[in-house]
Amino acid sequence: MLPDFPSIKNKLENSIFLTVSDKVHDGTFLSQIRKKTRFEGKSHSFIDSAGDYVEHEYEKVDSRFSIKDEEVLDKGIVFFVEKCLKAVQEISDKITKQFFKEIDIAVTKTGNKLDGKGKLITELYLDGLEKIQVEFDENGNPYLPTFFMHPKTIIDQDKRLSEYLKRNPSHLDEFNERLDEIIVEKRKEWDDRESNRKLVD
Repeated sequence: MLPDFPSIKNKLENSIFLTVSDKVHDGTFLSQIRKKTRFEGKSHSFIDSAGDYVEHEYEKVDSRFSIKDEEVLDKGIVFFVEKCLKAVQEISDKITKQFFKEIDIAVTKTGNKLDGKGKLITELYLDGLEKIQVEFDENGNPYLPTFFMHPKTIIDQDKRLSEYLKRNPSHLDEFNERLDEIIVEKRKEWDDRESNRKLVD
């Protein structure tokens, strides 16, 4: 009979599990999203920006792989780690896809979905900023949002903007001027919200 080392295996499994869990949220996108551990239950609920009660059941996100004995004997534990890292990427992709699916549902419901057809990225940014609620810090500086686009769309938009700026060099000045105007408007809205909140408190 071959020797078994259950305590060592458990420590190794726990270490790999923690590493995988952390790595899933290491990406540029998912690392910006706040996460919270739930130890029980099959669903979660919240009040959305439209004031509606929303309840979602948890969806299982996983990645499966198999390892042959001869592969481990040939390459050792490194082979197992490589498999885990590939699984991490697959899980991360699935979570990101699901996240954008939920975003699409939310922005469609609230009317905040943007039609970018024929528009420059600067125009899209201003359109998006006008549609959302902006928060400010104690010094009055805005927490400006991050807008996400497909990598190919970003390349195409960058090319279009560069070509447009050659014909219209004042465009960025006009963009910054309008951006400042929107921030002033959003700061006033924020001040009004804070005033109402303090009155309620």
